[in-house]
Amino acid sequence: MLHASRLLPVDICVSPSLDALAAAFNDICCCYLPLSAAANKKNSNDQPAAAAAAAAEAAEAAAEAAADAAAAAAADAAPAAAAPAADAAAATNGTQKEQTAPEAAAAADTAAAAAAAATAAAGASQKSDAADMAKAPAADEGTPAAAAAVTAAAAAEAATTAAAAEAATTAAAAEKEQQQQQNLLQQHQQQNRLQHQQQQQVHQQQQQVHQQQQQQQQQQQQEKGYCLTPGL
Repeated sequence: MLHASRLLPVDICVSPSLDALAAAFNDICCCYLPLSAAANKKNSNDQPAAAAAAAAEAAEAAAEAAADAAAAAAADAAPAAAAPAADAAAATNGTQKEQTAPEAAAAADTAAAAAAAATAAAGASQKSDAADMAKAPAADEGTPAAAAAVTAAAAAEAATTAAAAEAATTAAAAEKEQQQQQNLLQQHQQQNRLQHQQQQQVHQQQQQVHQQQQQQQQQQQQEKGYCLTPGL
């Protein structure tokens, strides 16, 4: 630190006059005090800006964490929503060869119920996410934190919509496969009926041929008996 004697334009060791000391004091007040006040004012203005920047960064980090959590929840919900339809399809594949017409209809109803359950589960998940976003505190508009919150909400909604669409697609595929299996079963039954009818027709033809052969044998026997009768 500079000694006070170096800041004065006069030498205090020589006992200057009162006028010289007053002039030196005025020079010190005019030159150094405004600079110190300006520095203090600058520091006081920088503190709120730094605090606001830190708050914005924290809000943005929280929004990103919320978006990641929403995406993970949607990814976990998709297999759970698709499981009933997959189980119905697996059960249908396992019993395809042993189904009858009533069992095929019951399996189709089961697949339709599974599809409805998957769609309802996806809708419930979407409503729950919307309710959670509605309960979250609203950020001030026009700030980075608000923009990050809007982005996170949009990402969560998109993930939920994608999960619902995937569940609906899986349910529709299961229902379509069930319908195809039912059609194949009906075709198989129709082919069996046709084969049975053809077998019956062949059997009837064989019976007719056998009857004709019997009639011919009877006629031949009658003719032989007529020829062997005495007096004829």
